[in-house]
Amino acid sequence: MNTRTIISVALLGAALALSASAETVYDDATISRRLIYSDGFFCGDANRTERNWILTTCCNNDTNRYVRVAKETAVTNESFKLTAVDIVCRHGGADDVPFLYQCTNNAQTAARALIGILQLGGLTKESVAAASAYIASTNRISSLGSLDRNKVACALFSAAAHSSASPELTYQASSNALAFAKASRNVEYNDIGFKNGDPSYKYSKRRLSVMRALVPVCQDSDVLLNDVTNAINELVTYPEANLPD
Repeated sequence: MNTRTIISVALLGAALALSASAETVYDDATISRRLIYSDGFFCGDANRTERNWILTTCCNNDTNRYVRVAKETAVTNESFKLTAVDIVCRHGGADDVPFLYQCTNNAQTAARALIGILQLGGLTKESVAAASAYIASTNRISSLGSLDRNKVACALFSAAAHSSASPELTYQASSNALAFAKASRNVEYNDIGFKNGDPSYKYSKRRLSVMRALVPVCQDSDVLLNDVTNAINELVTYPEANLPD
């Protein structure tokens, strides 16, 4: 090995060592601080971009670590809890469902947590009971807006349509969601959500029953009543007896 080769190898080794030393290692405390900073100073797409950077760069795409740090951060930072719930719902798994249950008693996080429970944990006796109780609570107030109960009802209906749980449990979940839809004035939102959750709902006796129940509910609104009437007319163009359940 000549002198030039030795020098080249030495320079390459120095460069590699410098590169390795320049790599930043983020500990859990640093990731937690960045998550809180992101939650407080960014919103919308900027927040999602920052959170994605934290996942890919700080956590090296380790979703388990990302979710764990988010949950730990929420324990000591109440204002961060909604973001933690969202992170768990997007990147977590069945093992994270207990954390989501802990968040169902908080008005700010309950709806998102319940949707996550149904998505990650599926249809269980506990998830049906919790979601059904939430949509039945007419005095429920949430900072996320008036559609929270509708979102949970749609998630419950969808979970029932795709569940392998017992027929009794899926029927209970579906029936509770339908009962909510029959009394809700957010007609279009529920109708779209239920059809997306279960495509067979579009032409079914279930949908016709919901729309007929909404006629007296929507009597004071020409717009809502028109939506309901159009849906009924669409359904009765088929012989009603031939509509699937």
